[in-house]
Amino acid sequence: MDKSKISIIVPVYNTEEYLPKCLDNIIGQTYKNLEIILVNDGSTDNSLLIINEYAAKDSRIIVIDIDNGGLGRARNKGLDICTGDYIMFCDSDDWYDLDICENLINAIKLNDYDFAMCGIREINSKGKIIKKYFEFDNNLEVSRNELLNRYFTDHKLISSAVNKIYNKKLFINLRYPERMYYEDRYLSVDLFLYIERVIFTGKVMYNYYRRKGSISHNSFSNADIDYVNVLVRDKEILGYISEENKNNSKYYVADAVFGVIVNVLIIGRNKNKEKYNYLYDILKADYEKIENKKDKKYYKRYFTKSYLIYRIVKHFIGRILRYYNII
Repeated sequence: MDKSKISIIVPVYNTEEYLPKCLDNIIGQTYKNLEIILVNDGSTDNSLLIINEYAAKDSRIIVIDIDNGGLGRARNKGLDICTGDYIMFCDSDDWYDLDICENLINAIKLNDYDFAMCGIREINSKGKIIKKYFEFDNNLEVSRNELLNRYFTDHKLISSAVNKIYNKKLFINLRYPERMYYEDRYLSVDLFLYIERVIFTGKVMYNYYRRKGSISHNSFSNADIDYVNVLVRDKEILGYISEENKNNSKYYVADAVFGVIVNVLIIGRNKNKEKYNYLYDILKADYEKIENKKDKKYYKRYFTKSYLIYRIVKHFIGRILRYYNII
């Protein structure tokens, strides 16, 4: 019987409605040698009470209670004290399939991989499966170079921390950035440069709950700026490692930046003039680096009114469809 310990780190912030299902599916895992670290990130609801009740019933649970500092800081607190041979993360409003730990630890041990990854099941507020990500028939071994190329071409969830089991050695000198959004994507770049090979299991075992959102968006979030800054960093660090990466990443920043610009314009350009100018400066700087005509033509559409109108209309249609759980 495998004696390796898995440390599961769960940041908790105001998720009392979802916590029981999340925790029941962790403590009920078919793989039993677990260290379950629950980090209460300054919750103001009954989340701390709930996790303390679970800790009183299961000796594998460790509770850390800290002032609110964001997801990155909460994960780092767990990393600082964990004693497992392998590390997993779970968001407190999501849940595992009951055999995820057993399947992932078996996969990572097949060839001493740096991490093993499973598929993600996206579920809406009505319990309907919206989409599955990274589902395929067989295990897929991926080298560092292939992983870096996939980073730009696969779905953005490839950088998610929650559908993976990591060898603890990866985090000896790495921690999540604190008090910023998209910390998963930020750290993934550093992790992906460090790894040698990983394995995708192709099994869908992580359940990502997408809460019902609102059509209205009354303020421009700093998350949007963090997102752009992370993408720029991605391209600067990874984009020119190989010719294939260069080709895969050439529109990577521009497409995302323009999407954020559309959001700024919808909210009101005058209210966010400084951030609007910051974003357009990034777009223009990217455009000025381009030499071939085909790519310049691709970029020029970002500066036309017709394309802007098209993206705004598409933006609102997408929001309406998501609001009614159609997509």
